[in-house]
Amino acid sequence: MPSSLRELSAGAFANTSIKEIELPEGMTKIDDFAFAFSYQLEKVTLPDSIEEIDEGAFYSCPKLKEINVPEGLKKIRSNAFVKSGLSDEQKQAFFDKAEEVK
Repeated sequence: MPSSLRELSAGAFANTSIKEIELPEGMTKIDDFAFAFSYQLEKVTLPDSIEEIDEGAFYSCPKLKEINVPEGLKKIRSNAFVKSGLSDEQKQAFFDKAEEVK
């Protein structure tokens, strides 16, 4: 993935069989349903530059258990992790960090 990438577009990795991904530093936004229905996704490493995580970004990723909360997070949709494998505590850490939860 190019380090110059700033936004991961809607559905970019939706319905894929990736298991792990590390997004590049400098990226600021994960768009709607970017990883939706990625049933094999287990681990995501987010750069601290991520400011916004949109609607259903990780929707229906039941094996997702590992993801870090980016330091720069400002906005997140309340349904970003619906039907993911994350615990309520993991999801709450994102909501607590963000300045705005929609």
